[in-house]
Amino acid sequence: SCPNYDWYFNGSPWDSWGYGFRNCTSWVAYKLASDGKVGFTYLGNAANWPGNAAARGIPVSYGRDAQVGDAAVNPNGYYGHVMYVEAINGDSVVVSDYNRMGDGLYRGPEGGSAAVINQSSLVFIHF
Repeated sequence: SCPNYDWYFNGSPWDSWGYGFRNCTSWVAYKLASDGKVGFTYLGNAANWPGNAAARGIPVSYGRDAQVGDAAVNPNGYYGHVMYVEAINGDSVVVSDYNRMGDGLYRGPEGGSAAVINQSSLVFIHF
């Protein structure tokens, strides 16, 4: 979690998957759980997700092969950032996420605020 951006729900900063509420990791965990996927709990900060997922035997691809429902990781920086792949648009992905700007807000296709990012800059985890 990002210690500068802790939010509390029912007296705790942690969700049931091991991530800080309203952090990017919590959003993607929620989406993956909603999809019935497994293996995404307690993977650490977003930057750690690809290595930790691969260590669990979950397929990971670098810069290509995105699929709708994947976790898309920008591993740059100490924490990194993880997003949920909502759609594929050629060589780019359309993602939804939380806390992209450090404000705890949701951004996604429903509000017209989804990011469109070239696949080459991301790591995809195929849960």
